[in-house]
Amino acid sequence: MKKFGMHALRLMAVAAMVLLGPAQMLAGNADAANQANRANLANAGERAPSLTGVWEGSVLFSTVRAELVQETAMVNEQAYPFSGVVTMQSGSEKAVYHVFGFVSPDTVAGMHPPSGAQFLGSLFSPDELRGIITLKSGQQISLTAFRKPGAQPVAP
Repeated sequence: MKKFGMHALRLMAVAAMVLLGPAQMLAGNADAANQANRANLANAGERAPSLTGVWEGSVLFSTVRAELVQETAMVNEQAYPFSGVVTMQSGSEKAVYHVFGFVSPDTVAGMHPPSGAQFLGSLFSPDELRGIITLKSGQQISLTAFRKPGAQPVAP
């Protein structure tokens, strides 16, 4: 079986977003992650806030670090694509995941296709990201991450 490269996976995600819209792309998690604060940043303007930067948080007993780069061109006049590298570290164990997704004024949707993991959430402020990670098994994990001031991501 031929493996898809990141470019091919991103093209498939763009197609899904164009057909379904960013909020429905990762259906099933939006209400839990976004309902309370859906319009928080949408009221600030139509342009989605930038995810570009280094974000840190924790999940269970692991430290999560995401280096994300948001593109400047919109897809379907609804959302901006982003990609990046997420590192999870627990003690001496380290796992690296290449992710991509979309950000709109009220939704951040990302995925790691090889593992089946999905993220759906929103920016509660320009420097705070909250949402739900859904694993392939269906297990859901809350995540809050904060942007590290001044830190710049390495391009994915």
